[in-house]
Amino acid sequence: MSTSYAELIERLEKTAHNMSVTRAEDIKPAPGESLPGMLREAAAALAALTDWQPMETAPLEKPCYVIGRYTYATAGFPQEAMFVEGKWQDAHGTELVVWGWMPRPESWPDEPRGDVLSRDMSDGEKS
Repeated sequence: MSTSYAELIERLEKTAHNMSVTRAEDIKPAPGESLPGMLREAAAALAALTDWQPMETAPLEKPCYVIGRYTYATAGFPQEAMFVEGKWQDAHGTELVVWGWMPRPESWPDEPRGDVLSRDMSDGEKS
């Protein structure tokens, strides 16, 4: 899919703004847009966010969301991973055994760094 989710959302919002919903035949998409086309694109985008795909189709050049486990573990869980030096690894470089992936959502939050992790919990908190 060539359109980012943010761009698709913006186009759908513009179309919704231009719509007159008194009668179904009055629905008018934004100029240059096709409502059925945008709805198909939105459905495909949502499917891509929710459908696990086989690892053979995973992107090797950027992070993605995988279902996997650590090599020493017996159970897996969803997490972000990258393909590095012929292996799937988590953000810390620990090797993973993976069996499914999906695109990294645009709204995926970044892992906290620096001050957030080293915050002094003694300020204002008593045991």
